[in-house]
Amino acid sequence: MLGVLTRSLTEEPARWTTVAAGIKGVSEETTTGVHRLNEMEQTGELLFTAINVNDAVTKSKFDNKYGCRHSLIDGINRATDVLIGGRWPWFAATATWAKGAPSR
Repeated sequence: MLGVLTRSLTEEPARWTTVAAGIKGVSEETTTGVHRLNEMEQTGELLFTAINVNDAVTKSKFDNKYGCRHSLIDGINRATDVLIGGRWPWFAATATWAKGAPSR
């Protein structure tokens, strides 16, 4: 996979900048990720809105009861101002530990 990404950047150096232009925003729940996003914002490298759900009260409440699954939903609720309850949302997970959220 890393080889494919490296080749794609060689062939099209602005690929991910172009992709980033279409991203409306992301949510981040880890302390390290939030710190990195803050650094990127300060240096002007952050190309889209990022929502810090790490400090949200609802994140800690749901994490203590259900594990890490709810912070994804919390970020979507806050970003879109739409509640997910009773709906059939579509989720994609890229990390092994994040795959529990879409399976719920």
